[in-house]
Amino acid sequence: DIDKSNTLGIYGQQDSTQAHIKLGSEGPVISGKSNKLLVKGRLYVDSDNFGGTPVIDLAVGDTDTGLDSAGDGKLDIYSNNERTISVRADKVGIRTTNPQATLDVAGDIKWSGHLVSIRVTDEFHIDGPGQPPGGKGWATKKLIPAENSICFLVGMAINDYDDEEEWGKCAIDIEDGYWVLKAYATDDDDDIWCEARCIQW
Repeated sequence: DIDKSNTLGIYGQQDSTQAHIKLGSEGPVISGKSNKLLVKGRLYVDSDNFGGTPVIDLAVGDTDTGLDSAGDGKLDIYSNNERTISVRADKVGIRTTNPQATLDVAGDIKWSGHLVSIRVTDEFHIDGPGQPPGGKGWATKKLIPAENSICFLVGMAINDYDDEEEWGKCAIDIEDGYWVLKAYATDDDDDIWCEARCIQW
């Protein structure tokens, strides 16, 4: 059927809201319904005329490079029949199909440029000489697990509210399996600001 806008339409007699086209006796089925196009079968974009039969769901350029569904919520990227990237919900794996972190790489990493890190900034208020609120010694802040990570200081500052000469300290330590950011001041009511960066792998 061709309508007034010169659009070719294929409609089923039992249900005019959908239609199906089968391309060849063993080819895919193309269906249209509710402004949606459904292809039951594999797609092959053969722009370089390599020929052959696709072995993944969406082959681009050759039969084994492109995208493939590994199940509900699972998408794999192939290159020359090598599964290089796997997407699992909110996690991405490179050369692993079971990523355990936002980005999970099974292999060596080489990069140029900057490595994105976690920035931790805290401002400690010291109640008395060398005493954090509620006790003696260092004021502390627990950061991240120490396993597969490193933390280091990148800055510090002290707000001095009188004319006396005082000093303060910032430090990084490991306690009970966690990196800990520490601050220490020698005068009453001084504020000491410490900044650390942490890298996890």
